[in-house]
Amino acid sequence: MPRRPYNKFSWNEHTNITLLRSPIGTGFSCSHDESKMDTLADMAADVYAFHALFVTRFSQYAAARFHLAAEMGWPLWSTSR
Repeated sequence: MPRRPYNKFSWNEHTNITLLRSPIGTGFSCSHDESKMDTLADMAADVYAFHALFVTRFSQYAAARFHLAAEMGWPLWSTSR
């Protein structure tokens, strides 16, 4: 695979992105158990649990600034700061 040239202005020198798809069954996510289709409250609890586990496992990111963005399938964006 060819290597891309180094770009000192690239945003990924300063940013990390994690993409979460929910509910199960959207995008490339899948489940063999249809009962895993969650309510909005369950999905929010899952995202919180994921973040808590992530910063526990990867403690170097625990003090990093965290921004949450959501997209609902149409031009309506939600962000937190």
